[in-house]
Amino acid sequence: MPNSNESIKKQDYGISRRNFFKGAGLVAAASAMAQLPITGNNIAEAATANSIDELYEISKDYKQFDQKNEVFCRWEWDERFMPRPKPTIAPGSPGYTVLDIAAGLAAWTVAVSFNSRFGAMSGNDGLFSWFSLGATQFPPKPWITEPREASQAIKRFAHDIGGVDAVGITTVDPRWVYTDWFHRATKESGKIELSLTADKPEIKEDGTKVIPEKMKYVIVMLHRQPFEMINTTPYAASHGATGVGYSKMANSAPTVAEFIRGLGYNAIPMANDTMLSVPLAIQAGLGEVGRSGLLISTIGPNVRISKILTDLPLASDKPVNLGVRDFCQSCKKCARECPSGAIPDGDMTTKGYNISNNDGIKKWYVDCEKCRIFWEENMGGVSCSRCIAVCPYNKPEGYWTHELGNKLAPIIGGGLVTIDDWMGYGKVLESEDYWKKPIE
Repeated sequence: MPNSNESIKKQDYGISRRNFFKGAGLVAAASAMAQLPITGNNIAEAATANSIDELYEISKDYKQFDQKNEVFCRWEWDERFMPRPKPTIAPGSPGYTVLDIAAGLAAWTVAVSFNSRFGAMSGNDGLFSWFSLGATQFPPKPWITEPREASQAIKRFAHDIGGVDAVGITTVDPRWVYTDWFHRATKESGKIELSLTADKPEIKEDGTKVIPEKMKYVIVMLHRQPFEMINTTPYAASHGATGVGYSKMANSAPTVAEFIRGLGYNAIPMANDTMLSVPLAIQAGLGEVGRSGLLISTIGPNVRISKILTDLPLASDKPVNLGVRDFCQSCKKCARECPSGAIPDGDMTTKGYNISNNDGIKKWYVDCEKCRIFWEENMGGVSCSRCIAVCPYNKPEGYWTHELGNKLAPIIGGGLVTIDDWMGYGKVLESEDYWKKPIE
């Protein structure tokens, strides 16, 4: 096990989940439950806001982000990370067996096939093409209906194609559009331009990507990652959980985009490219940003985010206040458990650690450099998801006790962390135990 996670591995939480709910905890929880609304989501019903600015303090001096400064992109050009840090874990170590490594890599199959790996990172590549893939054709006349009915149709289709677990809709906010794109394989880069005059997406000879301003609607989709697999992090098998998320993105976003093209409208499928995902997800009513810097969504933190940009008129959803930041203020479990020490345990601020942070928004900033260096030391790039795995909002889908805990989180704050520890959540699932777990 890499570095500081050795202590997590050996931690004894002192009480089983079953015994906890046999005792007074169940009584207290049930009593509290009587005071709370029950919904189908994993997180309590929330108050809505009209805009993201009502929920977050955003500086007037906020500047758009250049994708080249994203920490994974910096690995390709920033001399500070050349040569790359040497792995401290070797293949064959416990948790890094042939079985674990094969799982960690194979789960990426859809994400990295059809030249889509860098399409997910830089846009307009492989399945993430900005133009039709040929599955549908523009009809003689576009489908026309009310925006609310169109939104319902999009959500219905996205739900039924598989791999999409939540959908929200918002409109383009220029603040979240990258100033420039960067291709991690070719090292090419160029401007991203919102155009008043363009009728269709266009790639200019100088590399500028042109997006018509009429393509102002953004469909944001969440994709769950396997719960048990993510809990093996930072072992090699957990890399597969990330791969499952990205493979779902590579299937779902292009499919929904092609559906929209078949209705007679332009559509651009996106993963991590073109626009910042987390603020768009917040605007689309899908969650809040947590201490970990990740989206704590209406279905928990164990998700990946994809987007589709379109000129199909849609009805927008509203941002929600789930009480996540109030809970994160006292929780600090992700900061405590982060093996690289990249997550802060202090208060929110408007200033990040380095150029990979997007300054100007009051939130918690993660030291992306520390995080990325740990990934590289972890057998040469095995992704770490400890912040997701240990988050008290990360629970198996459909357990009423866990849904209840998430409803109580904003109310009892840090006390829930103690309960979470007592129940054994956040412990690393050993690789050998993962492979022996019964399939339910």
